[in-house]
Amino acid sequence: MKKIIIVTVSDKNRGLGHISRCVSLYHMMKDHFNISFIVNDIDFSINSFNELKYCNIDSFTSFQSPDFIIDPQSIYVLDGYDFTLEFQKKLKENCQKLIMIDDLNDRDINCDAIINYNLNGPNEIYKIKEQYKGIKYALLRPIFLNNIKKISNNYSLNFKNALITLGGGIKYNGIVKIVKALHELNIKISVIINPLHPEYRQLKEMNVELYWNLNEVEIYNIFENKDFVISAPSVTSFELLSMLKPFFVIQTADNQEKNFKELINQKLAFNLGHINDLCTSKLKKTISTVLRDKLSIHKTRERQKSIIKEINPDNYIEVFN
Repeated sequence: MKKIIIVTVSDKNRGLGHISRCVSLYHMMKDHFNISFIVNDIDFSINSFNELKYCNIDSFTSFQSPDFIIDPQSIYVLDGYDFTLEFQKKLKENCQKLIMIDDLNDRDINCDAIINYNLNGPNEIYKIKEQYKGIKYALLRPIFLNNIKKISNNYSLNFKNALITLGGGIKYNGIVKIVKALHELNIKISVIINPLHPEYRQLKEMNVELYWNLNEVEIYNIFENKDFVISAPSVTSFELLSMLKPFFVIQTADNQEKNFKELINQKLAFNLGHINDLCTSKLKKTISTVLRDKLSIHKTRERQKSIIKEINPDNYIEVFN
């Protein structure tokens, strides 16, 4: 069985985006390949994703160090913005194949194949021979992939409870403003939030349910039981698309800008703007207006249904062969 080594970054400052999609890749390919991980913060990664406890996982403080050992028989996957061109070149020359997951296309890249599954992916131009772009290569955990196969035509337009999930990072504020707006709309609120987040203590006093360190089944169940979600335009947005869930997007980081714009332009989600520009009264008005527009929500759901049909884990077999 071929071996894949996934090298990625995840910590309290950068959040869970990179490691999350790499965990999804692991689930999609584990029956076909022997997969191991190398991460910069092993404790944070395992605490965030319980399944990593059962994987071959190692940590390395400096990927650029000359002591970084390369297995020439393995396929390497890099996901992160910290890998220098020199390191990429060294890996490419000394491993079986080097694949990079990218969503920015804002720096020099030296690899054998590139994956950009964001909605803007098909529009990105790379100087790489093998390019796998667009939502057909979206990385989803098994429970969300399976959900695509059993989509129901029945859904509720009764919006009484919401979930806020803006990622595992701690460098942004604004959740409290969203909670206040939803409270004014008499909506019951749950929040998935890192306990290290600066607003965590305040939220504990605001009559909301707080969650953290959930496995994929727990996350799926929370998504399923909420009438709508307020999310970052990150990995989570693809999971919500797979469930045909009405959701609003808020940009919380610079690397989300392209996917944020495409979600809005393709009318797959509803726009709440940038995290730094939030205003409780404006949030209340926008959310209320959208939730009253049942026809718009129906049309958004139909567009979601059309686009997720392209997602298939079998698309990844060609990437690694």
